[in-house]
Amino acid sequence: MKRKYIVITIILIVIFSLIGYIIYKSYNISKYEITTDINYETYAKGTTLKEEITLNHTNAEDYVVFNNLKIRNDFKDFVMEEESEVNKKFYKYDSEGNLEASFLMSKIDSYMDMLKKENNPSKIYFDNKLTNEDIKEILERNNIKDDTDIIKYLIKNKDKSVDIFKGIKDIKENYFVKTFISFILPQGESVTIINGDVKGYMINFNDNAKFVTITNKDKSYNITFVKSTYFNDDYVRELLSTIVFE
Repeated sequence: MKRKYIVITIILIVIFSLIGYIIYKSYNISKYEITTDINYETYAKGTTLKEEITLNHTNAEDYVVFNNLKIRNDFKDFVMEEESEVNKKFYKYDSEGNLEASFLMSKIDSYMDMLKKENNPSKIYFDNKLTNEDIKEILERNNIKDDTDIIKYLIKNKDKSVDIFKGIKDIKENYFVKTFISFILPQGESVTIINGDVKGYMINFNDNAKFVTITNKDKSYNITFVKSTYFNDDYVRELLSTIVFE
């Protein structure tokens, strides 16, 4: 009889432990979910990898200089309408004054800088559910060193899901990925990864614009090409391959 009570006690302990485990994991999965009413799948599609390209440097005789970035000057027929320490904007108009193409350069705060700040604004997007230590651990665990690494990581993990058998680190990481894609990353149609002598990524928008981020050491630069009928894929790659840093 005593043995029977022991067996029943053990079974009850196992059952209640299992129930407690399920409740605990379900709570964490619910806690680390995006709470706003958005369709994550729509945003995730914009992080689809279009292609991964390798650029080999080609020299140019004349350059447009922006901060310490230089790119071949193909914009002599463009009108420069703005120039500052953070922006340089060129526009090309047809004979009737309609915009034919535009080329924009800007110096931007990198995602890495934003994530590493003690009081980083990304906490607003993460709803203060992830601490600085959580974010640091995610970056280190995935060997993320710059913005291009972040984009590669998001592409790789965007379709992953979590269940009660996943650890709390995996649940937090899944929340990090979905929040970053939904609220921080610009929503395009696809992403092109840039390797070689120039490193970065390109977000493609409806075949109408290309939002290029070039990473160099701890700095990030944005180059936007508007009107794909003028700046087609081959032409954009040709221009990007001329980039050098002073």
